[in-house]
Amino acid sequence: MIRHASIARGSGDTVPTDNPQQTTAFSDPLDQAVSVAARSPILLRIDAAGVLDPAGVALEPGSLVVELSPTGSTPTYAIRVLACDRPGAIDKASTFAGAIRVSLADSVLIPGLVNAHTHLDLSGVGPRSFDPERPFADWLSMVVRERPRTDPEIEAAVNLGVDLLRRGGVVAVGDIAGALGPTPTAIPWKTLAATTLRGVSFVESFGMGPGRTTAAASVRSLLDAHPAGRSADAPVRLGLSPHAPVSVDRRVYAELAALAREYGLPLCTHLSESPDEHLFIERGEGPVRAFLESMRLWDEQGPDGVGEGLTPIGHMAEILRAGPTIAVHVNDASDRDIEILAETGTPVVYCPRASSYFGFDRSLGPHRFRDMRRAGVRVAIGTDSIINLPASCVEAGGSGLSTLDDLRLLYQQGDFCPTGGELADLLSMATIEGAGLLGLDASGFTLSAGSSPLGIVAVPVDTNRTGASVFDRVFSGDFPPRLLLNGK
Repeated sequence: MIRHASIARGSGDTVPTDNPQQTTAFSDPLDQAVSVAARSPILLRIDAAGVLDPAGVALEPGSLVVELSPTGSTPTYAIRVLACDRPGAIDKASTFAGAIRVSLADSVLIPGLVNAHTHLDLSGVGPRSFDPERPFADWLSMVVRERPRTDPEIEAAVNLGVDLLRRGGVVAVGDIAGALGPTPTAIPWKTLAATTLRGVSFVESFGMGPGRTTAAASVRSLLDAHPAGRSADAPVRLGLSPHAPVSVDRRVYAELAALAREYGLPLCTHLSESPDEHLFIERGEGPVRAFLESMRLWDEQGPDGVGEGLTPIGHMAEILRAGPTIAVHVNDASDRDIEILAETGTPVVYCPRASSYFGFDRSLGPHRFRDMRRAGVRVAIGTDSIINLPASCVEAGGSGLSTLDDLRLLYQQGDFCPTGGELADLLSMATIEGAGLLGLDASGFTLSAGSSPLGIVAVPVDTNRTGASVFDRVFSGDFPPRLLLNGK
């Protein structure tokens, strides 16, 4: 039996805001709905300034009617959209007359977001500044020095990161389960698996110099010890993440890629991120080589394929052709590189604020995500770690690890026009594109009738601003999103 509330209905295509007999205050009915939904199905109607999703929904104003129903594991619930329309049309549907009703006249509803690349285990380090005039090794040393080392410290950092994701309206994540040394860890995966988030915990590994002979065996041992994480049905799956061409020999990449195919797991790597990486791969020179030599990770034989005049993507082309690999960053891409990405079906995760933080948008030029998409390359959005985000993200009222802020950066740079179709396309990179890369059903990130979204997010907008649609105000504003509903 579906529960209803005895609350009068409004009418017309306006969102009721002033009459307390027509609608109830925001927090009480929402809290009531979520509390009841863990035990018994209920109907909830949300009237908003607009509704926007990546699959064609663009209503201004808009209303959603959703059914929240128990999943069998308290206190979680499932979300199903029964109607998505203008308020006046919803008013005429007597079926929904008794739904618990919430008014969000100053907000736009969007699906729960995807953060396709981050490092939750670095959340405890917090935002830090970066000085491009100083050696990159100084910044790297800070990260190594301050990152968590013990299992309890890693678990606490990941849980902090989970809170920052939820604060930013994120319901699915591609997280790098960082390894401090040669032994990979499953602690980030175990921590994520205990939350309502969906996604992949990519087990990070290194394999340069003497360590390359044991890298794949260590990862295999971890996978064999955690069969639940290998299940295709696991809400949070294990994946593999050889770190980058500057820290993983190409022969080790081949071994780990074969391991991912053997176990049926997703694979990702940092690729073509920086000028130093390009110099190292192309010529075998520069700060990367100096660092490897200082760490005794460079032997006489040298890494396979380094110094042969190739770009990082050219260097990795055969690995990419052998099986699906998610390429993270790709700030440095020639026309031929983009052709290789398209030919091999290699998707990209772009982290706009991270690129700006390190100055790669200046040293390498604007990111070519538009050219990649035109060539048929799928592009999703990530934040990278909290270290490269503004301090305001972790302050009270901040947006945490929200990919909405990365979309806003792209929009405010003029990469998208303020039309419903263009903005839906922008939103797709932090919803359905990211979902696809992580092996999640894209319908969990839409709001049309019949969909079952993993989350519903409210983005406050400036309702006093004239001359722009509410959708434009979602991306041109700076109000943090709010995760209203997070199903399972």
